[in-house]
Amino acid sequence: MQEALRQAGVSASEVGYLNSHGTGTAKNDPAETAAMRRALGEDLDQIRVSSTKSMIGHLLGAAGASEAMVTVKALQTQTAPPTAGLVTPDPVCDLRHVPIEAQPMETNAAICNNFAFGGANASLVLTRDHEDTRLPVSDRRVVLTGLGAVTSAGETVSALEEAVAVGEQAFTEVEGQQVGLFTATGKEQLAPRVRRRMDRLAIGSVVAAQSALEHADHTAGERTGIILGTEIGPMDVMERFAQPLFDEDPSAANPALFPNTVYNAAAGQVAMNLGCVGPTTTLTAGRAAGALTLSMGAQEIRRCRADAILGTSAEALTPSVVRGLRDLGLFDGGDWHAAEGAASVLIEDRDSALERGAQPLAELLGTGMASDGLGIGSVSAEGEGLERAVRDGLQRAGVSAQDVHHVWVDLKGSAGSDAAAESALGRVLPQAQRHASRPVLGDSFAVGGLLDVVLAAGAISRGEAEGPVVVTTSSSNGFHLALVLGAAEADHGVS
Repeated sequence: MQEALRQAGVSASEVGYLNSHGTGTAKNDPAETAAMRRALGEDLDQIRVSSTKSMIGHLLGAAGASEAMVTVKALQTQTAPPTAGLVTPDPVCDLRHVPIEAQPMETNAAICNNFAFGGANASLVLTRDHEDTRLPVSDRRVVLTGLGAVTSAGETVSALEEAVAVGEQAFTEVEGQQVGLFTATGKEQLAPRVRRRMDRLAIGSVVAAQSALEHADHTAGERTGIILGTEIGPMDVMERFAQPLFDEDPSAANPALFPNTVYNAAAGQVAMNLGCVGPTTTLTAGRAAGALTLSMGAQEIRRCRADAILGTSAEALTPSVVRGLRDLGLFDGGDWHAAEGAASVLIEDRDSALERGAQPLAELLGTGMASDGLGIGSVSAEGEGLERAVRDGLQRAGVSAQDVHHVWVDLKGSAGSDAAAESALGRVLPQAQRHASRPVLGDSFAVGGLLDVVLAAGAISRGEAEGPVVVTTSSSNGFHLALVLGAAEADHGVS
């Protein structure tokens, strides 16, 4: 709430209505009330508060969108909607409630709150007839200062680099297929009681993220956020939660497992265990989700919402996932291998990093995005979307295509998609040397793109990749992302 007010240039005294998360539960409502009091102080006593969930229920992922609409209408009509059924408020929730019936109001500003498992808290400040005092986007430069990787090759970046350099594959048979599995258990990073409450997706995330922080010699805090990308999600714990429901009945549900079934649980575990309590979100943009964490993280840094972001990605396979992939025919031909793993890249505001004595490995110069727009599972055979993403990234980075001599390509072992990628790069970066990690490590879904960033940043820091480099990644729904990286000391264009 404080951050939303800061960005909007709105003071707490200007807020006249607050649409609360308001789940009506004994734990959530007092906690939200305490948060309101911390954020708004004595001004809270003059702010009308109500819960849309009292009338339409909890719409889960759609709750925030629907309640934002209600808040917009409240401002438009100058009417505070009620909390249905609120007869006797909890004394702990000492708020200016709007019980039973709507109330007229006069205000130009309102807050809409939504909170979720995994520690993901979001607040919007909406205004009506308000002078535009929003904070501008800064010209902060974003650098990469720490790298972490957990793969079938090992739990270190050096193990990843060595495996790719020598082409060493490390696959294990699962359901009759050769797949890449990681062996990280988190025993060295986590206490047993903490580890027992985490699934493998979260463990891989924490191990990779801690490695990135240690590599950067950075201590996380309020100005450090965590953005996590995954395609498959927490399938292990979702299966363990759901199976008893099929085998027995709904009463067999294990409430201890349920919080980890949400996609942002792994990010929450990173935040809790490593202290990254700045901006957070979880992305599910298919295979591009891992690398996309850096693009979104850079936005948080440039808007001064954070000084550092851990862009993290993780995937964990289960036998049923492997069977599903096999039934889809992805293993047909023998060139494609599924893999799991985790990767993490710490990005920072360049000035903040230098001030604390960090040695940047590379700089994020620009990002480009595009879609083929052909639907789920459909990718342009000629690679038009990827071409647009690369050109967009180069333009935003202020980099000429002729100056790029290295590109890390998102090859998946699929003849169609790989040919499309080569076709696109052939038109934009025909002279650039191709690098690809998936043929060696296997297709680790969302993690693969971020592993390529780890490899590219390492090559840049060692002087093995001269000039700016490009990292590409694409999702099966035709979404394409291109990241442009350069040497940290170079003075390139703006992104």
